Amino acid sequence: MLTDTDHFGRGSIVLSARVMLAVFVHLPLPTSDVAVPAVPPHRTDVIVLVVLAVGVSIFTCTVPARGLIA
Repeated sequence: MLTDTDHFGRGSIVLSARVMLAVFVHLPLPTSDVAVPAVPPHRTDVIVLVVLAVGVSIFTCTVPARGLIA
């Protein structure tokens, strides 16, 4: 993974992009095909994935580059 090789920013953006891809793959599925009794509702899954993707993106943009830290 990119974060293991000192590419924190790139790795985090890739992670965020993959989570958003999961949202777009998961979103068009009908609720009856997605939900089983042991998992949260479909809407909850999508909301949690979006919040996670946006949160990782914001965190990545606010962390300074490694060389700028004194």
